[in-house]
Amino acid sequence: MTEQPQPPEQTEQPPHPGQPRRSKPRAATVVRWTAFALALAAGATAAAFAVAVPARGRLPGLATTNDGRYTFAPLTLPQLPSGKPAPSAPGSGHRHYAALPALVLPAPQEAPGAAPAAADCADYAKLHDDGAHLPVVLVTNACRSAATASWTAKDGTRTEIWLLRFGSSDEGDAFAEALAQRGSLKAVPQAVPGDDDAALQAGQHATIRITPPSNPSNPTSPTNPGEAAYLTAGDVVATVLLTNPHGVPHQAFRQVLTLQSDLLN
Repeated sequence: MTEQPQPPEQTEQPPHPGQPRRSKPRAATVVRWTAFALALAAGATAAAFAVAVPARGRLPGLATTNDGRYTFAPLTLPQLPSGKPAPSAPGSGHRHYAALPALVLPAPQEAPGAAPAAADCADYAKLHDDGAHLPVVLVTNACRSAATASWTAKDGTRTEIWLLRFGSSDEGDAFAEALAQRGSLKAVPQAVPGDDDAALQAGQHATIRITPPSNPSNPTSPTNPGEAAYLTAGDVVATVLLTNPHGVPHQAFRQVLTLQSDLLN
C-alpha cells in the first residue's frame, strides 16, 4: 500500500505582512497581571482618600472634648546625692534622698504658680479636722520634713500637693495607715472612699477620698466637689487634693496623682 502524503503543518500567519509572529499569553500570566492592576488601583484610591480626608480634630463634632487634663512640662527626676540610690533601686528600702521640694509635681502650663517649696510638718496638720489628732500622729511617726505646691486652673479647680518625709518606709506606712483611718481633710467634708483607677508605680499605694454630690438626684449638682488621695511611696507620704465647688474633673485628678507617683519612683 502506498503511504498517503500528510498535509503540511498549519502555522499562524502574521496579521500583516512584515509583522513578527506573537505567541498567545498563558492563563497564569493574565491572572497575575490582572491582580497587580487591581491592587495598584485600590492603593491609588486609598491614597487619594487619605489625602482628601481632613484631620479628625477639624471635622465638626469629632474634636476631642477638653476633659480637664493639664499640660505639664516634661518631667525630670532630681539629682541624687553622690553615691545614693534611686528609691526604686534594689536594696534602697524605697528611701528618697533627693531634695523634697524637687519631688513635688510643679504647676502646669495652664495654671502657672509658685515653685514647690519646703514647709513644716505642723502646717500639714492644719489641713485636717482637729479630731484627726494629726499633730500627735506626725510627732509619733517622726515626720522629718515637708514640701508643698498649689495652683488654681481657669475653671476654678484648685490643686494642692503635700509631701512628708519620714525616717523609714515603716514609719511612712504607719503614718499612711493612720491617715486612712483617721484622716479628715477640711476641704473634702463627708468624704467617702473613691475608686483607685490611677496608674501608680510599683510598691506604691493610694487611699482615695471624695466628696459626693450634695444632691445626686439633681443633674446640675456638681459631681465630686473634692477629690483627694493619700499616696504612700516608701519613706514619703504624699497628699494630692483637688477642689472645685462646680465639680472636680476626674481626669485631671487622676493625671496629677499619676504624675506625682512617677516623680516618687
